[in-house]
Parts: sequence; C-alpha cells; structure tokens
Amino acid sequence: MMAIPFHSSVRIKLGAGSQILNKDKEPIGINVSAKTIKNKVSAPFRKCDFEIHFGKGIFEHEQLFDVLRKHGGETIDGYTIEVGGRGAWKTLNVWNDEGEQIVEKKFYKADFDKVLVDAECKQYLDMLISKALIRKNNEEVDIDAESYSEVEALSQEMLEDIL
Repeated sequence: MMAIPFHSSVRIKLGAGSQILNKDKEPIGINVSAKTIKNKVSAPFRKCDFEIHFGKGIFEHEQLFDVLRKHGGETIDGYTIEVGGRGAWKTLNVWNDEGEQIVEKKFYKADFDKVLVDAECKQYLDMLISKALIRKNNEEVDIDAESYSEVEALSQEMLEDIL
C-alpha cells in the first residue's frame, strides 16, 4: 500500500466544491480544486481550480480566459497585452511601446477558443499565457497543515533534499 504513493511521479489531491447552477437553479456542473501533493517533475503544492460541466466536460479556453483576466495586463517585448471585461463582452487589447493600440478584439467568453487561434491575436496571447503560467521561484507554496498527505509529502521532499 505504501509503494504506490512512494513510487508515483505525481500525486494530485482533488476536492469537490460548489455546484454550478443554471438560471433555473438546476445543477449543470461542479467546481473542482486540484492540488499537486507530490511532483517529481516540477515543484509540488501548486493549486488549480476549474469547472466540470455535466455531459460536456472542462471548457479549457474559458478556464484559460479566467487565468489571463486574473493575471492582469503585462508588458512583454514592448507590447502591453491585457485580457479583461465584465458582463457579456470580453476584450483583448494590445498596445505598442509608443502607446498606439494595435489590437482591440471584443468577444464572448464562450468564443475565446476562436480568439486563441485568430491570426491577429495568437502571438500576443501566447506571450501573455507564457507569462501568466510560469511559476516564479519565490512564490509561496500553499500547504494545508491539517492534511496528513500534504505534510507527509513535504517532509518526504525535505528528507530527499537532505539525503
């Protein structure tokens, strides 16, 4: 029984959250949180929240949009790139280093998958995605001190560093 957690490359702890309800208050999905407990390939204790819609699955492009919106605007290679929007309309705005607006794209969140492959927008979104998803070395890890598996994984990692 102990061999499986010891030899696994990655262990992920999944937690179910609140239901996703439609306008008629019927459940159409669930919010899920995933946290790496052990990761031999990368830094452990990274957390991710996403939605699973019943009968449809995970809408990756909508989750990616939420990550980019929360990340905020970023200046990369002389371009200021920002994904945002409230209400139904969402926007992608790109300005050059002289302050001229190069791209202004309006779209619905459900159509973000089309924006990701749009020739005008793709290069800027790829740059922003790289910045938003790369973990910084100085980021603090989120460890639940009451979770036996997380404390055990941390102690194993510390033990491996010592030996």
